[in-house]
Amino acid sequence: MGHHDVVAIRLVTWNLQGSARPDLRAVAAVIAELDPSVVLLQEVQRRQARQLARLLGWSVSWRFKHWSVAVPPEGLAIVSPRPVDDVERVVLALPWSFWSWRRRIAMAATVPGAPALRVVNTHLGAGVADAERARQAACTVGMTGAGAAVVAGDLNTKPGSAVLRVYEDAGLVDTWVAVHGDAPGHTNWSPGPRATPPTKRLDYVFASPEWSVVDATLPSAVEAVDRFGPISDHLPLTVSLDGRG
Repeated sequence: MGHHDVVAIRLVTWNLQGSARPDLRAVAAVIAELDPSVVLLQEVQRRQARQLARLLGWSVSWRFKHWSVAVPPEGLAIVSPRPVDDVERVVLALPWSFWSWRRRIAMAATVPGAPALRVVNTHLGAGVADAERARQAACTVGMTGAGAAVVAGDLNTKPGSAVLRVYEDAGLVDTWVAVHGDAPGHTNWSPGPRATPPTKRLDYVFASPEWSVVDATLPSAVEAVDRFGPISDHLPLTVSLDGRG
């Protein structure tokens, strides 16, 4: 899983399924090994995000999504070796339904660098029609700003959907497709035992044309089952980007 090429930005997006109490030391070990510039987490509780940042010695920004009856509130987090700037949160759906898991948000921040990168972290709606999910996607596009940007997260949609066309129509590039073409890129297990590799692609990184996509990687099939299945029902997706000349 080593990633040691010199690139401008290495980004990881990962749905941690925080309600299932993932092993945060195992998560921190994975992140340290991947050596990213920034990590975008979904389904993560505030205390989990903070503990993960402490284990890594990094900075963290967390934003509330919804309360849960059984476990602490969950949200989105951006974790990075250096503090990020200009953090904002936008509510995408059900702004006043604080107890509903259907409530959706996106968070954005600027990762310092040359050039600076605007990252948008999101977890689009589940159990809703594609038209609603596409509306939420359009909101996340509106958070990217005018410069170099990335939208990433659990988009809860399959390749070829109207949701992904929102990003493509905005000029953003599906980084996995840019590297691997039609290769599956599965990142998510269906409910049940994780004795075989994932069968669904729900996690994406879309990059603006200011970036060239150097690589997009997922754990091997063996790693997926043996190492990552016990951590979460999603795999981490790692994308390396470089500025265009």
